[in-house]
Amino acid sequence: KRIQRSEAYESALFTGSMEGRQQKRKKPIKVTKNDDLGCGIMIGDEQIQLSWDNLDRYRRNAWTDYNRAITQLSKMQKERKSAPVEELKKSEREERAEIRHREYLKRTVAPLVRWRNNPANADKLASFRQDETGAIVPVDKTPATPDTQPIPVPEAA
Repeated sequence: KRIQRSEAYESALFTGSMEGRQQKRKKPIKVTKNDDLGCGIMIGDEQIQLSWDNLDRYRRNAWTDYNRAITQLSKMQKERKSAPVEELKKSEREERAEIRHREYLKRTVAPLVRWRNNPANADKLASFRQDETGAIVPVDKTPATPDTQPIPVPEAA
């Protein structure tokens, strides 16, 4: 819209300048075949140089803003098109990282060992015990029972 407005300002400035020149020379105010030449001469007129400078600055700013908006729009459209692809790549990277982390833990973490806690009774606390046959033997002669050995239990995932 601003670019169209700047073009309309330029057209109005040329038209007004030419009409003023025609009126000053007491000629009929109308479009002639020499108007293009007259507009070229009007550009060099020092009396309206400030108007031309303002128009030129307005036009340059309008075009700069327009080009900036087009660039930003292109960038946003490109980002919108690539967003699903980037999201998929991100999820794949996270999944691969999780797999690598699990493999690393398998290689570096010792298996979990749980000790079974057996409540002590009076027979076990005594210095003599009964073996499988029922005979009483000293504790230091008793073989280790399986329930006192560590039982490796895999960690639940």
